[in-house]
This record gives sequence, C-alpha cells and structure tokens, in this order.
Amino acid sequence: MPPFLSKAILFGAGTLGLHALIFFWVPLPASWIERIHARGIFPILRYVLGTPLSLLPFSFSELLILLLTLLVMLTLGRWALGKSLSTLPSLLLWTLLVLGHLYFLGFGWLYRRPSLMARLDLPHPSITQASLGEVALSLAKKAKRLRCPPPAPDRLPALSLEAVQAVLPLLHTTPLPPTRLKAVIPRGLLLTFGVSGIFSPFTQEAHFDPGLDPLDLAFVTAHECGHLAGFAPENQASFVAWLALEHSAQDFLRYVAAVTALAHLETYLNPEQRRKMREVAGSAVWADRRRARERFASFRWNLGAKASGMFYDRFLKAQGVSEGLRSYNTFVLLILAWKEKTAKSPR
Repeated sequence: MPPFLSKAILFGAGTLGLHALIFFWVPLPASWIERIHARGIFPILRYVLGTPLSLLPFSFSELLILLLTLLVMLTLGRWALGKSLSTLPSLLLWTLLVLGHLYFLGFGWLYRRPSLMARLDLPHPSITQASLGEVALSLAKKAKRLRCPPPAPDRLPALSLEAVQAVLPLLHTTPLPPTRLKAVIPRGLLLTFGVSGIFSPFTQEAHFDPGLDPLDLAFVTAHECGHLAGFAPENQASFVAWLALEHSAQDFLRYVAAVTALAHLETYLNPEQRRKMREVAGSAVWADRRRARERFASFRWNLGAKASGMFYDRFLKAQGVSEGLRSYNTFVLLILAWKEKTAKSPR
C-alpha cells in the first residue's frame, strides 16, 4: 500500500470516528447546529456537490453504487484466487470513510436542528376528534372541487421543484441551488422495495421512481425536494411538500396536496368520520387514490419491502426520530399547526 494512502485511511478513520462520537454522544446546542451547519456548511455542500451533478442526465448515486459494487466484487475475486490485492481494499475503505463524512454533513446533522415547530413559531394545535373531522371535511370538499386531469408525467418533477422553491421564504430557508430531480433506472426499482423516492446525502441528488402514478409522483418529488432544502425528518419533508403544492398555481398540484393530506389524516379519524369524509370527497377522488395505491402495489415485492421498512424504521430511530416509520403520518399535525397560526395572522 502506498504510504500516502495508508496515511489517508488512518486520517479518515480517526476523523470519522471523532465525527460519529460527537454526533451520537455530544449534546451540542440545537441553535449551534442551525447556525453553523444548517445555514452554513450544508448549503455550501449542496452547491459544491448537487449543482454540478445535477447537470448529468443520469443519477450519479446509482453510478456510484455500481462502481462500489464492482470494486467489492473485484477485491473478493482477487482474494479468492489468491492474487495480490494491491491497493483495492485500501481504495474501497478510503471511499467508504469519505462517504461516512458526507452522510453526517449532507443529512445526519439536519436531524439535530431545532424542531420545525420552534423554527416557524407554530402553536401546538388544539386537536380534538371533532376538529380533526372538520379539517377532513374541509379537505374533502377542496379535493372534490380541484379534481382535474394531471399534466404530462414528465413535467411533474419540474413543477414540484418550482413549487417547493416558491415556498422556501415562508419556511425561512435559503433557496435551492440549480438542480433537477433524477428518475431511478430501471422503472420500479424503488417501488419493488416499497420506496417511492430517495434523497442521496452523498451526492445531494433527489430521486423518484418513474413508475409512480401522477398523484403520488407530484407529492413524492416535492417531498424529496424538501429533503434537499434541509428538512431531514420525514414528517417535515412531507409538510414542505404539502405547503408547496397547496400554494401552487397548478390546480392538479393543489388537488394532490388535499388528497395526500386526506389519506394521512384518515388514520386519525373514527369509522363514521372516515365514511363521511369519503362521501363528501366523492367516488372519483377515492378512485384516483385507489388507482395510485394499486399501481404502487403492482411493483411491490413483499419480502423486500418488509426488509427495507424494518431497516429504515431502525435507521430513523437511530437518528432520534422515536416514531420511526410512523413519523410519516405526523406531518398532518404540522398542517394543523400551520393552519392555526395562519388563521390568527392579520391579513
């Protein structure tokens, strides 16, 4: 092994170990993380990595995974044949150490920001079963009124990105750099494992599965843009997506915001409230929702989806999200808090 590579590995291992130690064990003030990382380091990293890679017409993250896989296979193959490994293991280890740092800087520390409720000065919403039912009926009426044909699917990612960019001032967040969303190849790859989109902290690329129904595609692409904007927790990224689509000039995007909020709010309602909500929304709205679910399910591999779900649930809990996968549904509580705050704001 060349001396410079061995020194680089020792340096990378030591700094990554220290980085992980600070991340998991040192209770840094959330205000420091907000000021130094979320508003300083992360936006710079987003420009340095995300902007140039967005010029590529394909996902660099997928290429990186392919190259790492080939490197691992080549290393194992040479070892099995008893041949000299040369610098292959060292190169692989060094790459993984760099990726470890990029995870913390590109995503991990964003989980340690002050809560979105605190950053936006949102009130804790007054939640009762009756108030949930009222919100559900209001959303159902809106969904019925806004229902319309979707734009061409290839336009939706750009429309969602534009919508998210427009609401970032409301969220006191710096604008996104020039970027584009990337479709994974092949179609259905993510959906097979029960995943609709993914944000890569290593390359600052937001991805979606092109096999999605337009109803899901609009929300998922906005959700992934929420991650790119610095909102790591899933409920926060979903809230950003809802707010962006809700404020859009496109009727279809506002329709998606209403239907998606309804689908998540449904879990908080009693059977009678759910029945009334569906009755008010009308059969056409729920037919759209059912079509989107069936399309998602048509790609799903149950074993793979369960395994990825278990892994991601544990990952979220390791980042301090105690609800794990259940945190996805809690974005409706942020919607209620936002509605309560804006209702009290002077016009």
